[in-house]
Amino acid sequence: TLFRSLDRREPVLKFILRKNPHNSQWGDMKLYLKVQVIKRALEVWGSEDALQEAKVTRQENRDKMKQKKFDKKVKELRRAVRSSLWKKETAAHQHVYGPEEHIEEDRKS
Repeated sequence: TLFRSLDRREPVLKFILRKNPHNSQWGDMKLYLKVQVIKRALEVWGSEDALQEAKVTRQENRDKMKQKKFDKKVKELRRAVRSSLWKKETAAHQHVYGPEEHIEEDRKS
């Protein structure tokens, strides 16, 4: 997320730890003051426009990765369907011929 790089700078932002309300087995939540987060974001990215650009870039990358993952799943599914419809014959290849016939050719000498 955009906040990870903010979290390591000095002075460290203060936060409150709370249990995750969605699932108690998940990690604790860190709750920050919104004003401090906005101030730190402006320090890191310089302006609101740069921050918005970073958000847009991250969203585009996220969308690309989702599409790539989807395409990969579709490709695997197609491969699985194709392989289940096509059965490779394991028997040896043999030709079937009719009864033998002897044909005499006219030889002119």
